[in-house]
Amino acid sequence: MTVPAGLWAWQLLDGAGIPVDEVTPDATTRFDAEAWLGEHWRAIAGRGAARAVLLRAGEPVGPGVELTEFVLLPRE
Repeated sequence: MTVPAGLWAWQLLDGAGIPVDEVTPDATTRFDAEAWLGEHWRAIAGRGAARAVLLRAGEPVGPGVELTEFVLLPRE
């Protein structure tokens, strides 16, 4: 994945750690990239992604996020 310097994007992996052929938008800030994942993780997980790794300029930032570990609490 080639990402211009300074841009943030997600690499999506399946349960075996193999990249999922899913395009995520480039974001100019980490906040925007994380907000995008927060809004779309259900759909992404539904298409086979189990993990999302944040990239900055194509390099991993941190260990990533297990999409299957998100738990929604019931509304009161």
